[in-house]
Amino acid sequence: MSKIIKFIPFTPNDDDLKYVEVPKPAKNFIPDWWKEQDLSINNKNSPFDNLSFKACVPFLDSLTNGYMIYTSQDIVVKIENEKPLMFWQTSPSPVIVRDIKENLPVPIGHDETHFAWNLHYGFEVPKGYSILITHPLNRFDLPFTTVSGIVDDSVPWAGKFTFWLKKDFEGVIPKGTPMAQIIPFKRDSWKSERADHLIEYAKIKSHEKGTILSGYYKKFMHKKKSFE
Repeated sequence: MSKIIKFIPFTPNDDDLKYVEVPKPAKNFIPDWWKEQDLSINNKNSPFDNLSFKACVPFLDSLTNGYMIYTSQDIVVKIENEKPLMFWQTSPSPVIVRDIKENLPVPIGHDETHFAWNLHYGFEVPKGYSILITHPLNRFDLPFTTVSGIVDDSVPWAGKFTFWLKKDFEGVIPKGTPMAQIIPFKRDSWKSERADHLIEYAKIKSHEKGTILSGYYKKFMHKKKSFE
């Protein structure tokens, strides 16, 4: 039975509620550079093909798991007096500028201006579950980097998520650009241990994997996930 994650529209102005776009399944945001990549890269010095990242199931899982927060309108970025400015046309506003000084490290290659995505909905997941909100996984092509956070159970009001723009970026962040990824998970208590008793088992499985030309993980280990 599927679990339910609820996105609760929330804005100070009720007239804006009809314009609030809630997150959609991440599988709807697979980037073009993944779709356009060939599955294998021919190597003239080998009888086998070198498989590209497109053949990596864990990589694809990172792109498609959970839900995606995305821009609800085009956002124009201009640099004036060596500082980035952001402009948009309609409400509710997608971004705020936080004119504050903190010790939070700025990612290398990013401008120090402290922006935040202005989320216009809250979250609710079943008791005992949390959600990871993070920069879209493996989306290094985006002109910004969003911070990560974990929300427990239910936060029904709107929130904000810090992000930084890459230095010298000017242009348009198009409507529908993924801003952050939401991945629900069940809270459990964990302990770690060194498993020397599994070393031989790991060697057997490693040998078994080597007997399959490709796709061992996908055929024998991968578990399908569903987010609608």
